[in-house]
Amino acid sequence: MSCCGKGRAEHHATHPSRPSPRIETPPSRRELQSSSYFEYTGESAMNVIGPVTGKLYRFDAPGIQVAVDLRDRGSIMAIPHLKRVG
Repeated sequence: MSCCGKGRAEHHATHPSRPSPRIETPPSRRELQSSSYFEYTGESAMNVIGPVTGKLYRFDAPGIQVAVDLRDRGSIMAIPHLKRVG
């Protein structure tokens, strides 16, 4: 015969809890009003996910310019074939 606690422990072992949602800090007024533009200089399309915001930045073809959130700017600057413009 098993006790209630053992049944609970077995339930948690077979049904892991869901990860808690990521809590993001709301952007400041300055961050909402400002962005940096980057131009793609590669040969085909490229997708980049901003490491801070999680936003998808899509560069469809060479010469395309995309607005990038200031919070992602530092990391995006380190990616080959993307140059800051404007």
